[in-house]
Amino acid sequence: MTSEHYVEEQNLSLAWAHGLRLASAPGVSEVAPLVLAITGFDDANNFEEEPHIRASLDRVLAENGKQSIDTVANTIFPSRLLKNGVG
Repeated sequence: MTSEHYVEEQNLSLAWAHGLRLASAPGVSEVAPLVLAITGFDDANNFEEEPHIRASLDRVLAENGKQSIDTVANTIFPSRLLKNGVG
């Protein structure tokens, strides 16, 4: 299911690529709020991701003076801190 502000995908990379397409459409200055629903988790709560899509998205973010996907993801979901027993 996808609408102007809601994207649902099984694959994390495809969801973000779709969100980027919505936000960068001609005449669009923002998509707010943008809600991404990821449904493709396996039994270990891992998600599907496409490295080449992630690299492309990171490149677009850098070209526009924005932080990388990894930086933002770890700001919102500091899983690395939890895995390392910090916090």
